[in-house]
Amino acid sequence: VYRSNLPGGTISSNTYASSVRDELVENQWVGVALPLTALRDGENVLAVEMHQASGSDPDMSFDALLYGWSNCTDCANPTKAMTYTRSIKADLVWNLLSRTQGQSIGVAVVDSGVIDSKDFVEGTDLTRMVARVSLIGNSGSPDDANGHGSHIAGIIGGNGAISAQNYVGVAPKSTLIDVRVTDDKGRGSTSDLIAGLQWILDNRVQYNIRIVNMSLNSSVAESYHTSPLDAALEILWINGIVVVVSGGNNGVTDKGVIYPPANDPFVISVGSADDMGTVSVGDDVVSSFSASGTTIDGFAKPDLVAPGRNVISLKASDDSNLAVDHPNNHVQGSRGKDYFMMSGTSMAAGVVAGAAALLLQDEPNLTPDQIKYRLMSTANKNWAGYSSARAGAGYLDVLAAVTGSSTAGANVNLPVSAMIGGSNFVSDLTPVVSINGFGPQERDMSNGENLPLDGNTIKLNGVSYSKGLGVHANSELRYNLNGKYGRFLSDIGIDDEVSNNGSVIFRVYLDGVLAYDSGLMTGSTDTKKVNIDVTGKNELRLVVNDNGDGSGSDHADWANASLTVAGMTWASVNWSSVNWSSVNWSSVNWSSVNWSSVNWSSDIWE
Repeated sequence: VYRSNLPGGTISSNTYASSVRDELVENQWVGVALPLTALRDGENVLAVEMHQASGSDPDMSFDALLYGWSNCTDCANPTKAMTYTRSIKADLVWNLLSRTQGQSIGVAVVDSGVIDSKDFVEGTDLTRMVARVSLIGNSGSPDDANGHGSHIAGIIGGNGAISAQNYVGVAPKSTLIDVRVTDDKGRGSTSDLIAGLQWILDNRVQYNIRIVNMSLNSSVAESYHTSPLDAALEILWINGIVVVVSGGNNGVTDKGVIYPPANDPFVISVGSADDMGTVSVGDDVVSSFSASGTTIDGFAKPDLVAPGRNVISLKASDDSNLAVDHPNNHVQGSRGKDYFMMSGTSMAAGVVAGAAALLLQDEPNLTPDQIKYRLMSTANKNWAGYSSARAGAGYLDVLAAVTGSSTAGANVNLPVSAMIGGSNFVSDLTPVVSINGFGPQERDMSNGENLPLDGNTIKLNGVSYSKGLGVHANSELRYNLNGKYGRFLSDIGIDDEVSNNGSVIFRVYLDGVLAYDSGLMTGSTDTKKVNIDVTGKNELRLVVNDNGDGSGSDHADWANASLTVAGMTWASVNWSSVNWSSVNWSSVNWSSVNWSSVNWSSDIWE
């Protein structure tokens, strides 16, 4: 039996069977075309069975040749995938029926710039680098004379065009947005960084920017409530952009300390794992330089780990600063030494950003909180080097994330940075219309029974909330917004006080138009998150309908329901308190790069 990992698409096979009987040679060619419906994506098996024609014949021999090939025109070649992409199982995702390679998902690389490489070109001339902008005050060029940003971009979305597909990134068909905020030496100013993040917020719709990769770490440990960098990234998160950041390379030099922005509880903070040059994660360990610990605010970091040691990706140019400073790290491509090896949590963050692009292509309606939850809940804990203290939720598993189905969200019950210009809990506002199916609607407690103030602490799937609205279907609450707010956010579900009973549908209307529908939710449904734009709207209507099944346990919660102030952008943050001189962009751990540990047969030719 011949087994082969083949992509979806029509597979043609030819079998040449030869048998010798009574000294006669009998040859037969058999051609079989297998339709798409007959194939299992990513794991097709071609086999031939040989049966003895005569049970009484003692002398029979068989020779068989079996070949298979794919006529798929939009598949990636998983046999050339690098060790790190195979370790996270990205190669098993690329050729699913949807060809999950990050198509149309915009990833902004906030860094030293990105070169205009053929590894970012689709076909002959269609560039996937859809926007390039430099916010450096003294340079209008978005090119990368440093080398850091290009390497990260290649990890996220390189297609290996100049290496015969030997060095392919995690999401090779994602679109990339080059946001240069540092100079040739990797130095940045306050105004340039702020301008870059503001540009992303302003242009997120035009370029479908769904993910931001930021591989930098400050050297001043502080609360996320006092870090303007954390506040700025939370603004992007709240506005629907997944933020992936490097966890920091101070695992040895400053053990246990987590610096901004990796300390922020909302964003995805990534630590580095060493794949040991093998595809199996069984022998993997957390990189010694990878930072881990508990933040000043009590949050354990990193959130998860991904390969970050000895990662090969694009080199900006032979004369880029990093290439000049580290001549032993050049790697051969088809036109010369086009690639480069680096280690650091910066690289690991790029891997996770690419994984988020694959997941968003597969399920484009997922929110940042849902993306974070899915990546963490499906992470692999079954490897020798795993410990929750060092690796968080575990080792990134892209296949498990993409094939998962949970719509639960992370960051439940978390307050946003105190530096953000404020939000209002809906329970502190007075509704102009209040209709409730059983007793009065309750503020900051569950619906309870039929009397006012007889509810309990709001609780959804074991998580308690100090703020929110407890209602009973059928319920309707209306609030005047008068165009003052930017977004409406809430966790929703049936309160734990009725156990697994009840069945409801949550709906949000803005100026009379349906803006959100939860679908049917029961007492056993995971908590869902609502995060919708209410800019310029005058009326918010919160509706909970029963399922028409006559249930008397339709106790529904709008937990932590809040309205952010309109225009929640950089103007709402106090930037003057940050020590910008502490920001360190050179997050590459050069001392860990070791050529001798690379398994070249796996990384290049296999």
